[in-house]
Amino acid sequence: MRWAATGIKILRSRGGFSLVELLIAMSLGLFLLTLLSQTFLLQSRTYSAQEQEAQMTQTLRAGMDMMGREIGMAGYDPAQAGFNGLDLDTNKLKIRADINGDGDALDANETITYQYDTDTRRITRDTGSGPQAFADSVTAFTFEFFQADGTAATSAAGIREVKLFISARTEKPDKNYPENGGYRTMTLVSRITPDNLSL
Repeated sequence: MRWAATGIKILRSRGGFSLVELLIAMSLGLFLLTLLSQTFLLQSRTYSAQEQEAQMTQTLRAGMDMMGREIGMAGYDPAQAGFNGLDLDTNKLKIRADINGDGDALDANETITYQYDTDTRRITRDTGSGPQAFADSVTAFTFEFFQADGTAATSAAGIREVKLFISARTEKPDKNYPENGGYRTMTLVSRITPDNLSL
């Protein structure tokens, strides 16, 4: 401390940071910022992967549930018109039910056709007004028909049970998932015995 000529006390500050201390503080801050951003990116990727997996699971289960309910109605024929509830076709799943009881399955929502398109990886659903997207990111959709004794059905009239097999994958690959090219997959198998086909 020194006195100026006017008698005012002038204080010299000895505090502050040296250049080395400033560089160390900046390096530490940059390190912490990098660490936080890496943690955020990792959590963001994990959340995205979990969200895609949940969406795939929900789509697959909802699709299987809806198909199961509609197959369960196959052959509903209160007017005893005598139509087949299911077609014996391995390329498309055609379900018939006389919902309004008018003696045929020709009205809207009485004949439902599910078909798989390998190019778009999509199952479509047609209720009479043309195919509509039903489930996306599907990698396989097959079905088998069985007779009452458990053997493979040889005619539409002999079908008593349907076995559905649906496999799907996430929409986008996860670069941290090593299998299936980064796509997480899920498969559901269900056996449905329509009550009306046993009558």
